[in-house]
Amino acid sequence: MEKTGIALDMSLDDEQSIDDLQVDPAKKFSGKVNGRRAFQVKDSVGDGGTCEVAVDMGAKARFIITVALGSNRPTDEACAEATKVAQAVEPELPKG
Repeated sequence: MEKTGIALDMSLDDEQSIDDLQVDPAKKFSGKVNGRRAFQVKDSVGDGGTCEVAVDMGAKARFIITVALGSNRPTDEACAEATKVAQAVEPELPKG
């Protein structure tokens, strides 16, 4: 099967921490990105093929990367891509 496209969104929020994320708790998983506290949200947009990784930047700041894959591609693949980008960007983020 031919792979379809990928959409990527990155944002910095200087008013809310990762604890302020309003998501379905069943889709939210705790982890780390290069030693920083992080959350992974599976199927954050729609019903499949999307993943969001939120990285802690302090009491009131966070970095969020969202990856959406084309049709019929698994959520775990989107999460792997989002994590890879978060790991690459994290060293450039301010420490909180």
